Amino acid sequence: MSRLSSSETARIALARKKVEARATIFRGRVEALPGAGQASKMGNAENRIRLLQLDVANRLMDEIDDALMAYQRRLEEADMAAAGQKQDQLLAARGIETIQAGSVRSRDGWRWLVAKRRISDSQCASGERFAKLHSVCMRDGLSVATNDNASNGGLEDINDARLKAVAELRALRKHIHSASGSDRLFDLLEAVCGRGDTLRTLAGGDDRKALFYEAEMRVALDMASVAFRAWAKTTLAERAAQSQCSPNVHEG
Repeated sequence: MSRLSSSETARIALARKKVEARATIFRGRVEALPGAGQASKMGNAENRIRLLQLDVANRLMDEIDDALMAYQRRLEEADMAAAGQKQDQLLAARGIETIQAGSVRSRDGWRWLVAKRRISDSQCASGERFAKLHSVCMRDGLSVATNDNASNGGLEDINDARLKAVAELRALRKHIHSASGSDRLFDLLEAVCGRGDTLRTLAGGDDRKALFYEAEMRVALDMASVAFRAWAKTTLAERAAQSQCSPNVHEG
């Protein structure tokens, strides 16, 4: 009889230890998210453990888990809404009006990457530079680094700001094409940093593919960083000459 009692005591002690370990984790989560209002229920769960009402304690923690997850989703939605407003302002500055699409608004994919800190500071700087160059090129509908025959084969009739933007983006396309063997990474920069397309949209809604594109974006931004640093001491004339002498990477 005493052996049975000892075994039962050990079983209860082990079960309590597991529930207490779970409660320790939940206590940290509750304290990290005070706005979720789960402190009182967490105290109730801990009291149930002391009373050895372990099933009740586990049920209460399941409810706390659901409440914390719902609260985190609300925080993320609020954060995305705030980021969306900032993105809408950016797009408006670019002359692009965002539209309602179901329950969400069309947003700038580049701003999202920056706001969510999905890229490093140097990658961010390169993307911002690309975005500015692209904006200058597109201001008057000029094709961005896609045809070396623009402006009747030369860049002489383009104003200084656009001259620099066109020369840099054409040289960047050549740099990335030479290093990777294709225009794919440059086109990704143009889509996201230039037009503001989201990676998820480019991936057709496939989250796994979007993550693959995100990894490619980092590579493309790193390549752009290398090119921009290399050009820090070159003149506009040198960049323009390099771009004019390069073959059209879209031919053949």
